[in-house]
Amino acid sequence: ATRVLAHAGGSAGDPGGRRVQRVVVATQVALAVTLLAGTVVFLRSIRALDEAALGFVPDRLLALSITSPTADPARWDVAYAALEDRVRALPGVDAAGSVYLRPLLGPIGLDNQPFFPGQVPTDPSTWGLNPHVNLQTVSPGYFGAMGIRLVQGRGFTAADTTAAPGVVIVSERAAARLWPNRNPIGQRLRDMSYRVETTGGAEAWQTVVGVVADVRYRGLTDVRLDLYVPAAQSNQRVQYLMIRTSGTSQLVSRAVRSAAHEVDTSFTVSDAIPMSDVVARESAPWRFIYRVFVIFGTLALTLAVVGLGAVINLALATRHHELAIRAVLGAGRRNLTTVIFREALALVVVGSIVGTAAALALGRTIGSVLIGVAPYDPVSLAAAVSVTSTVGAACCWWSAR
Repeated sequence: ATRVLAHAGGSAGDPGGRRVQRVVVATQVALAVTLLAGTVVFLRSIRALDEAALGFVPDRLLALSITSPTADPARWDVAYAALEDRVRALPGVDAAGSVYLRPLLGPIGLDNQPFFPGQVPTDPSTWGLNPHVNLQTVSPGYFGAMGIRLVQGRGFTAADTTAAPGVVIVSERAAARLWPNRNPIGQRLRDMSYRVETTGGAEAWQTVVGVVADVRYRGLTDVRLDLYVPAAQSNQRVQYLMIRTSGTSQLVSRAVRSAAHEVDTSFTVSDAIPMSDVVARESAPWRFIYRVFVIFGTLALTLAVVGLGAVINLALATRHHELAIRAVLGAGRRNLTTVIFREALALVVVGSIVGTAAALALGRTIGSVLIGVAPYDPVSLAAAVSVTSTVGAACCWWSAR
């Protein structure tokens, strides 16, 4: 590398050649700072991702898609309820519940606008006034099977049928947004999936009976306002069976398939997948990017150290007579070391400044994929500059020694 730089910029003693060498080394230092800052910020983002509250417990949680071509809602409700009872009695099953769409299925979902007392759903002037919610139809056993924390009130029960008053459960974020500074329990709303034809007519309202933790349904970085409706009171049909297992997923999956065909031969069981695998798959892109930054950050730091050492050694070779004269005139080891350090550390400082500016520009680019970390993270910048400066100073010391 030294020979190439000297050939490109002139001889080692040529001022032009040494200037080119300094520019290259400062650029290498800047690149090292930029990539190391990106490495640290992604590491902090992955840590925040691991610590982020999913809202449910993915370990030992199995999701199965169970569908049927039947169009009869009454038959569907009875058959699915019977299936849940059968599944709960299976060996290796601790809890089971159903939902319209399982978490982390992708960006798909049903955004719905609820209406409140005083608003008429059929009046176009009221459309768009209220925040949209992520609508989920669930069975009474869903929250227990998922490990979703009940914050306030109660969950759904088997008594929440079409013959009972309409009820809903909301997430913490939805409660704070829809009824700020008020107790959400007892508040009323009207959701468009509500089976008004069998639960009291067009003037019927649904009452909030519980508040649960926020769940990341659409993605690891996507938290919405969740609204839950009991399956018996909703026009939506549950189609994912969520099972909390104490046995192996394969054995439980096979047992559920057999139970489903025994309950209703029209049931189709598919997509049996552990939710821990789903969470790992969702976080894979962040971990891949982190590994890439680690590899290139380490490579850039190594090149910067090699280039810095080469420049110092060339400077020592071309300034041999100067340093000898300084020694004859009385300069001690500390004075000579300071002369060597001053030139080398100047390159580290300049490269760190340029690298910091580049890291800030990089943060603006990757800000949309970070989780729990600001694009201009001072901790990441400080760590990158500290590591690069420390390694550069150690290189200077070794060469001067």
